Amino acid sequence: MEVTRIKCPKCQAQLDVKNKLNVAQKVIKCPSCGAQIMVRFKQQAPPQDDGHTIYGGSVRQPQQPHSAMALGGFLVLGGVRYALNIGRNTIGRKPEDTNAPAKATVALPTNGDKTMSRLHAVIETMKMPDGSIRAIISNGENKNPTFVAGVLLNGADKLILKNGAEIRMGGVTMRYEIPV
Repeated sequence: MEVTRIKCPKCQAQLDVKNKLNVAQKVIKCPSCGAQIMVRFKQQAPPQDDGHTIYGGSVRQPQQPHSAMALGGFLVLGGVRYALNIGRNTIGRKPEDTNAPAKATVALPTNGDKTMSRLHAVIETMKMPDGSIRAIISNGENKNPTFVAGVLLNGADKLILKNGAEIRMGGVTMRYEIPV
């Protein structure tokens, strides 16, 4: 289990953060001041590539099996599953230039449809005490609409995603799935 030492940017408290679920990143709450802090971990065992799941915008070669508990779910678009990590996931349009870096942690192909922003939405996933996964979606840094089950997300709205929820970002429609 990896342990990362960080400093709270708000109160400067030194914190040791454990990576029990072997995730790439997670959001924690500073016990001193209550600030939410994104923690990125260095060591993460690559998940198994099942041929239909894309992790962080690129397919990884199989090395060792992944634990479904380290996953916060999937976005399914065109029959391809895009993995969401436990923690904060930014969702957006994949750059047309294959050499350009993606701005989003989950960059989706849009076939030239620019109504999905490069940082369109945020999906925060967390493992609950009972072992279930909770995913909360909010609008990202964009002017284009995000709809969940036909409901428009405005400004600071946050919505809990249910298994099978249909999400539309601009002209792109996908489905959220909970890992099994």
